[in-house]
Amino acid sequence: MQDIGFMAVEKFDSSYGDTWTIFVEWSKLYQLRELVSIDCVLCPQVFKPESDDDFENLVPNEMQYSIYKNLEWLILRTGHIAEKQILAVLYKPNME
Repeated sequence: MQDIGFMAVEKFDSSYGDTWTIFVEWSKLYQLRELVSIDCVLCPQVFKPESDDDFENLVPNEMQYSIYKNLEWLILRTGHIAEKQILAVLYKPNME
């Protein structure tokens, strides 16, 4: 069985202004309208874990990526944040 967790990140798009323009020019991905990634430089997390509840829902040993084990909890935790992307991520993949 694969281990799946969840992340809440900002999208990266033209609302970032010059930063977006520079990225598109650099990448030559002119067709790109939005980028969603687990790369926190491009798509920052929408919140940093602060409360005991936040830490209880983190996947153990994956704190640096803020991967959460409970999708329902993450949706409730980020419900007040309009601009977000919820990503399902595979961690510790089985390489067989």
